[in-house]
Amino acid sequence: MRSQSAIEYLITYGWALLIISIALAAFTAFGLFNSGNFVGNSCTLPNGLSCKSAVLSSNGMLTLDIGQDTGSPITITGVSCDSNQTAYGGLSTSVQVGINGNATFTPFCYSGTVQFTGKIGQVYHGFVIVNYTSQSSSISQEAIGALISKVQN
Repeated sequence: MRSQSAIEYLITYGWALLIISIALAAFTAFGLFNSGNFVGNSCTLPNGLSCKSAVLSSNGMLTLDIGQDTGSPITITGVSCDSNQTAYGGLSTSVQVGINGNATFTPFCYSGTVQFTGKIGQVYHGFVIVNYTSQSSSISQEAIGALISKVQN
């Protein structure tokens, strides 16, 4: 009688453990334990400039649409992307952006001094550095914004 009770106890808990193991395997297969699935794209720049969209590709190229509402036309002289606020690369020509206008740029993102490459779904944390000159005051400025983006293609 005592051994029958012990066997029933082991079988009952064995089935419960089997069901829990199957549920955990299913959650893992669907990616519920991958924190990258819950991260959205985010690009923020200081007042006067805005990221209208930011798409990061697997080769590290960032397609960035920058808008401006500084109150006067600006000339963007450089746009770069890096994980530690260091401006690598930039523009070979200046781009003029009118009041409430926007322009698209395609800098490569870097992880330190190495160009970023990643797999689709990988999350990149970095900074967008925009160098620009106000056409009304001729003052050069640098705006540093935060970028969190998943590799999309």
